[in-house]
Amino acid sequence: MAEFLIRVHGTTATDPLLRFRVGDVIAFHDNGHDWSPRELTRPHWRIIQVNGLSAAQIDGYLSRALSADPNIRARGRRGQYLDINDASITGALRTYLDDDTRAAPMYSMTKQQAIALTKAHPIENQP
Repeated sequence: MAEFLIRVHGTTATDPLLRFRVGDVIAFHDNGHDWSPRELTRPHWRIIQVNGLSAAQIDGYLSRALSADPNIRARGRRGQYLDINDASITGALRTYLDDDTRAAPMYSMTKQQAIALTKAHPIENQP
């Protein structure tokens, strides 16, 4: 099982290449990782457990968005993200994502849920 630390609130970082955006995976660890107290309690982050993802799928969350055109650069740190604002998210997952008190330290979702919520960040021209 994979465990992802994801960002659930926006950031104030000014450089888009250094900024993690909502839904970005900040870190990945195998199941059973000893998460720090900060990772378990910071209201900007959540830990999502997903069983059955391939190494390539996990790498997709951690890879930078790249363009074949040298005049276009990625707008953020990650090429893919979990669309945690998707209207289809309800019930326990929505409650977990919205709970800034972090009452539950982690949430487990299925591989199918993770794949359905996976989106690619757009690649846009940057000055």
